[in-house]
Amino acid sequence: MSTDTQDSVATGRRARALRWSAYAAVPLAALAIVYFATRGAGAGSQASVPAKDSATSTAGAPGSVAPPVMISAADARRIGVTFAVASVEPLGREIRTVGQVTFDETRVRTVSLKIDGWVEQLFVNFDGQAVVAGAPLFAIYSPMLVAAQEELLLAKRLESDVSGGAADARANATSLLSSARRRLSYWDIPPADIARIERSG
Repeated sequence: MSTDTQDSVATGRRARALRWSAYAAVPLAALAIVYFATRGAGAGSQASVPAKDSATSTAGAPGSVAPPVMISAADARRIGVTFAVASVEPLGREIRTVGQVTFDETRVRTVSLKIDGWVEQLFVNFDGQAVVAGAPLFAIYSPMLVAAQEELLLAKRLESDVSGGAADARANATSLLSSARRRLSYWDIPPADIARIERSG
């Protein structure tokens, strides 16, 4: 390796070393400036504070007891300070909030009809009226129900008319009567009401 090449390599190394030194020196210089600036400000503020007595100067020390704050009776009345004897009592607490009063969903029943019709009379007139199971809620007129009752009566008459006829006719009439009864029972008509329709016509 020639002398010129060695000199240029050494010069490059020195330049890199100087650059890295500058990078490290700038933050150190900034830290030193901040340290001395804040130290001077703290010293100046301490110099301007007048000397206090020993009780006050040790109030902020760990384990020390702060002196009591004394105010006059007029100042106490002005800011609303009151005095009372300490005692053990239940502590009442008032909470104001917003709520919604609603019904108990576990006791709600849905009444749905299986027939079409018109409500002719209401026995329950307002929301929240007390009712018991089995009490009538309304009276309804339904042409569907009237037609089904007429079919039942017709099947009943047919069964009595063919009672002395052929076995097939009697079986068909009985099957028709059973079908008419079943149709009414599917609409939740009680068996006692179905029997009363057959009896009274």
